[in-house]
Amino acid sequence: MEMGLSPLVGCAYSPSHITGFFSIHDEPRNPLLRGSTGAGVSLEKGVVTSVYAQPSEKTHIEYVFNNQMFPLGEACIVKTVLDHYLGVAGEKYKILVEQQAAVPIGHGFGVSGGVALSLSLALNQALETGYTREEAAQIAHIAEIKCLTGLGTVLAEYYGGFELRTRPGAPGYGEVEQLSFPLDHVVVCVTTGPIKTKNILNTPTTKRRVNNIYANVVEEFVEDKSLGSFLKLSRRFADATGFETVEVQRLLKVFDRIDMPASMLMFGGGVFTIAHRKRLVEILKAVKTLETMRGWEIVVSRIAGRGACNL
Repeated sequence: MEMGLSPLVGCAYSPSHITGFFSIHDEPRNPLLRGSTGAGVSLEKGVVTSVYAQPSEKTHIEYVFNNQMFPLGEACIVKTVLDHYLGVAGEKYKILVEQQAAVPIGHGFGVSGGVALSLSLALNQALETGYTREEAAQIAHIAEIKCLTGLGTVLAEYYGGFELRTRPGAPGYGEVEQLSFPLDHVVVCVTTGPIKTKNILNTPTTKRRVNNIYANVVEEFVEDKSLGSFLKLSRRFADATGFETVEVQRLLKVFDRIDMPASMLMFGGGVFTIAHRKRLVEILKAVKTLETMRGWEIVVSRIAGRGACNL
């Protein structure tokens, strides 16, 4: 898409996010109050969004994700955020949205939340709509709820770091306790295939079971909010919920053999651990002994020291 000499520009970043254990709170009618409680870590590797906008006689939008153009009809969360900002702006624009994700989509990294959050911040900057950072994040949260792509991801990525979400909802409504973490540790993930979130938690019985398991896990976590406790209880949660695939179970056995606590990505076909940098080579060597690694992806990232922001 060609732009004039001085297009309006916005740029923003959001970390990605891994959830270890969670509880579902989707009863409120107000989407700002819907969400999840739980514990997780934000990864420094995330999503960067650039927006180029120019007033035009008619609205025209192009969307590029990881260097590939997509129709907006295939990107519910992007279209939802864009529709909100175009409605508020009250003008027609020619817009180019470019997004780069440093982690795979559909594998439990909260990419949809990062896409919505960084896009909302970038559009707010480019179109000069005047929202606060918190208000822009609320728009992203509502988009996630509407598109059924997540519940608590935006809240977690808004803050970054290692967190315990103690009250569900969008930023400004939900509450987060930010926890300390060692700077010499990295997150190591091995993905085996995508999982669609909306296909997993689609029955009241499953939701009740997950929430009951969470209640037992979080009661122990509040007594010891360390990364070690987080990994141990994440594994207990994953084992109890029964969401682990055969491939995930094989991977977990590999981590068990090298005495490295690990758990399933919630929700994605894969496993994660958090370890001292010195153990990285040992972990990668152990994982690569599996013969079925074709098509799998290994992601290594530091824990994000900041939440989503404009660049």
